[in-house]
Amino acid sequence: MTRIFKKINEYVPKASVVFIILSIIAAGVHIAAINIENFANFWSDNVSSVLRSFLAYLTALIPFSLAEYIILASPVIVAVVLVVAIRKSERGNRYQIRCIAGILSVLCLLYSVFVFNFGVSYRTTALDERLGLDREDVSADDLYSTISVVIDNLNELADEIIYVEGKGSVRPY
Repeated sequence: MTRIFKKINEYVPKASVVFIILSIIAAGVHIAAINIENFANFWSDNVSSVLRSFLAYLTALIPFSLAEYIILASPVIVAVVLVVAIRKSERGNRYQIRCIAGILSVLCLLYSVFVFNFGVSYRTTALDERLGLDREDVSADDLYSTISVVIDNLNELADEIIYVEGKGSVRPY
């Protein structure tokens, strides 16, 4: 058994092992959320909300949407990863396994971040039930009346919004 762990340590980076273990935990949380609605509610209200706040704090430090940047840059990222993986894999089996483990660990990290932050929330109690609202069909006239009220209220508040030239609005909080 120790021989197997030595081989894993030799071929697979420690960060990859951590990310793979993290994704196994995320899969357990995901399965629990699918099967137990109260668990999903608890996780979303207590754990995910803290993780989402932390993620929002980190990404607020950059002046653009990180998710949009990653989506737009993904073809270039995939091409670079493939070129590097092919070049490294020509060195031998050890490098091939390390490349595969690295790519797998990135996918595992993305899955874990999704599940821990957002994925469980898809399995919570519906919003109308949580807020105690009656669900009914909405007519086009009701929708138009509602958006008219929202537009009027926003126009009244427009003078109170602080704008910094070239940067957008400033949140006072």
